[in-house]
Amino acid sequence: MDASGNIIFDTNVKAGRVLGTATVAASTAGSVSNAGLATGTPFWIYQANTTAYFAQAPTISVAGTTLSWAADSQRAGTIVYGVF
Repeated sequence: MDASGNIIFDTNVKAGRVLGTATVAASTAGSVSNAGLATGTPFWIYQANTTAYFAQAPTISVAGTTLSWAADSQRAGTIVYGVF
């Protein structure tokens, strides 16, 4: 809490921890391994390298310590991934 009694950080709420990024080439499958993926519940965010309104994100999945993406995106981009 700050000096006025306002909550600054609530320890009852989960906070994410970014583990890394992965570069996605258009129409190309890939994967990245990171031991940190086994330390919590995985999350990911995909950001296309375009301003097109309907840039399709690749299908992303996590199995153990490996984050994988399918070749179904026609736009290159970046996946930011982590755990909470």
